Amino acid sequence: IQSYGRENTTADDAAYLRALYGRESSERVKEAIVYALGSTGTEDNVNFLLAIAKNPSESSSLRASSLNRISRMNLSVDDLGKLYDASDSRTMRRSLVNALSNRQEPAAVTKLLEIVKLSTDPEIKASAIEVLIRKKDPEINKKLAALINP
Repeated sequence: IQSYGRENTTADDAAYLRALYGRESSERVKEAIVYALGSTGTEDNVNFLLAIAKNPSESSSLRASSLNRISRMNLSVDDLGKLYDASDSRTMRRSLVNALSNRQEPAAVTKLLEIVKLSTDPEIKASAIEVLIRKKDPEINKKLAALINP
């Protein structure tokens, strides 16, 4: 599993790992498969990892790992926002706030401000606020202040 993505890997190798994931019961092996598939940004691998991230029957740890790997790929901010909106666990939401924090697009700031405004989870709201403050942008700080002190 660890050699996948390093050299001479094929689409068949990826297909094998995706099939193995479905048969595997070990969390540790599944984690290794997620990591390996996340090392290449093929469309099939991205879709596979997205399916894991969205699947409530997967452990929150595997879902967060999938998100972590996806966030290192070229997933759009809009897609990250949709994943956040569909997430049902604090671990997933925290991972998505972290993924958004690494993005430079204005849409990422817009989504983080929306999270500050709408989140009912104080921990997630605090994480989004922290991310926005770290950007050290006076315009963002004004918008943030307006949300915090209406």
